[in-house]
Amino acid sequence: MEKVTVPAEIASEEITAWLDFKKVFQSVRDAQKENIDLLVEAMMMGSLIRNTDNTLEYKLAVPLENERPVSKIRFAARLNDKMLSPHLKGVSASDGDARLQAIIAALSGEAKGVIASFDSVDKKVCLAVAVFFI
Repeated sequence: MEKVTVPAEIASEEITAWLDFKKVFQSVRDAQKENIDLLVEAMMMGSLIRNTDNTLEYKLAVPLENERPVSKIRFAARLNDKMLSPHLKGVSASDGDARLQAIIAALSGEAKGVIASFDSVDKKVCLAVAVFFI
């Protein structure tokens, strides 16, 4: 188990500030409590940080050692259709997993194939971020 590097109170304040910046309604926060708790925990362990521009940066627990190694990803603070639509090409409207993968790709600037290669532990954190952009 990793060592706590950020106190729980500070991590919670950081995630709350990020959600406030995104103008996430309280009802959504209540419904997504598990995802918020996961983001707070990732921040406590030092693998997730909120930058001053409200982007989130995540250090992968299992870095990719491909042709182009990936050890961290940075999530944009905002997402619009112009950013998302290129990643939705060929994705069925009924395929929720593929749509979330497209959102993660659009937010991070990484290819969908790279996102698909993430370990399940890393994918959980990425999905916890992505749900707040749906």
